Amino acid sequence: MMENNLLGLAGENRFVRWFTSAGVIAGARLARLYDNDSVREVADLFGIGQGYFVVMNPDFVMDEAATWDHRIRAANSPYLGNMLIHHACGTDPRVAQALNITLLDLNNPGDEPNDGIMYTLDTYFHEQTDENAFMAADSSLVKPTHSYVYVDHMAVPDAESSVALAAATPFHGRKVVITLKEVELFDDLEGSALTNGPPAEIVVEHQVRYRPFLPDTFGRDPLISESLLKYRTPDMFPAIQTIKTYPEQTIFAGPIFDQMTSIWLKATLLEVDWYPRFGVREPAGVADTDDAVLTFEGQVDLTDHDFTVQNAQGRMVIGVDVIDLF
Repeated sequence: MMENNLLGLAGENRFVRWFTSAGVIAGARLARLYDNDSVREVADLFGIGQGYFVVMNPDFVMDEAATWDHRIRAANSPYLGNMLIHHACGTDPRVAQALNITLLDLNNPGDEPNDGIMYTLDTYFHEQTDENAFMAADSSLVKPTHSYVYVDHMAVPDAESSVALAAATPFHGRKVVITLKEVELFDDLEGSALTNGPPAEIVVEHQVRYRPFLPDTFGRDPLISESLLKYRTPDMFPAIQTIKTYPEQTIFAGPIFDQMTSIWLKATLLEVDWYPRFGVREPAGVADTDDAVLTFEGQVDLTDHDFTVQNAQGRMVIGVDVIDLF
């Protein structure tokens, strides 16, 4: 509807804020498997017919929906311009309505995160051109953001975190971006000659709660976003012992309620030994554990600032940027 300007609605700027839950942003790669009997049986459980498989096929989306530049993971259509967008993405590969079958993991050579029906990486926009991005009050550019919830595809819309974000996205006027700005390893945990050796492979896990606002206001305290190694969602970057690294990697970004003054964050820096999604497979029995380098857990003020976390193994600098949208 938006990318093709159906009925002229997008061209008239009728859409200004958009929240999706497990959205089919880049098509559903599962749709390519409609000739598979098992896939059709699972689809029948959800009332998904052949027509859906046609329009959700990524090839169809690339050709017929993303007509602007055919980049299905980019919010580059002019009809998506100057729009505030947030995506809630599922990460539990077990399909509850189909006896907890891990449908997509039956053939998942890239070991990608998924919600049982959709590959998680296909449920949010990864990029957007600067000229298409929303411009905030301070002239900073606000591009689409996303968060993760550990439920399967059909449960994402009803998750309490999705409900909270679905309220914050259209009705409130701020976003927060929390960034891993700097990392320095005092011990890269790669000292054994039997491991891959340096550089170390590093990921940052996160958990976010809108505490104390949601508990105090609504008596609810859901994990707003959770990205853990076992869910296959964190990105990875290399780091060499004693050499400062500047990953500028987003830990969490999303809409926040106007009344909030702080959020709860847990961020753990991990040196990983087994992460097939990024080709990390260090020898079993030698380096088959993923080691926490350091962890921050606590309240983070919703003001623009940086803070440092340090222990005997390493140091990280985390930046907080609160964006007033209007």
